[in-house]
Amino acid sequence: MLNIPCRCGGYAKHRIGNVKHYIGSKVITVKNVPHYYCETCQTSSYGTDVNVTNLLKDAIVNELDVITYN
Repeated sequence: MLNIPCRCGGYAKHRIGNVKHYIGSKVITVKNVPHYYCETCQTSSYGTDVNVTNLLKDAIVNELDVITYN
């Protein structure tokens, strides 16, 4: 499993799973998305090949709380 250094000093592990995004007062869950998760600071980040911005925009427009990546 690939570990990358996190800005907190810990290490982020590569995972495929669910990530919550907080946009204003709305919470949108992206399911089955590849990401890096740091257990030390409990943050998620994405590789350069993963783009969820357009999915999140569509979710807001269509008033969705859960979307699936891929």
